Amino acid sequence: MNRDEYELMYRFEEQNWWFVTKRKILETVLNSFEGHREVTNRLPRILDVGCGTGIIPLLLQRYGSVWGLDISQEALRFCKKRKLTQFVCQSDGLTIPFQGNTFDIITAIDVIEHVERDEAMLKECYRVLRVGGRLYITTSAYPFLWSEHDEAVGHKRRYTFQELKHKVQRAGFKVKKLTYYHALIFFPVLVLWSLKKMLGLQNLFKTTHIEVSPFFNKICTQVLKIEPLVLKNVSIPFGISLLCVGEKEAGN
Repeated sequence: MNRDEYELMYRFEEQNWWFVTKRKILETVLNSFEGHREVTNRLPRILDVGCGTGIIPLLLQRYGSVWGLDISQEALRFCKKRKLTQFVCQSDGLTIPFQGNTFDIITAIDVIEHVERDEAMLKECYRVLRVGGRLYITTSAYPFLWSEHDEAVGHKRRYTFQELKHKVQRAGFKVKKLTYYHALIFFPVLVLWSLKKMLGLQNLFKTTHIEVSPFFNKICTQVLKIEPLVLKNVSIPFGISLLCVGEKEAGN
């Protein structure tokens, strides 16, 4: 992403409904899987691949000691503004500067769709993860929803359910959970996408980092609180985003 995109992300992601909902969903899934982790004298080690402007590492600090990496020096500059200077480094995720079997948890939140060699990145995450550790991925769903927004923010692809499942498995992981989310906005997004195509308005809303009114933001935030509650118990069969949890098992 370019500098303007990081600037917008930094400004919006603390309160904007899109980012708030995504963090709540991640928190819900982390609590489901990591809430039962065996208690030891050692804090879990966590790596956030593609840490962006640093808001996800702030969330992850509740679960252990957090390291972050990102390919963009501009993104890391915003991490410093969030006081995340100690454990943040520059890397493309294809060569993670840590020894194997280092981390208990790895997150890649809206990252792999930006990476040309996504399977190579998944295998590198597998390498640095401990046995019993888990990888948490969120990404964009449905190739047919490809738009100028994807191009503007540097996406290489959008994923089908089966494509993401197979790539995670080929990297060595056992898939523990795979679900769509942002289901409640699937049909509005589909309608908007269709209208843009029909009316030739492809350049409209190239970015999701759009400032909205406080009232609209509050409504969206409140409505989308439903999805994290649903995901505690079941998977969602459709939505514009995907979430996957992969586990590194012994002997793989």
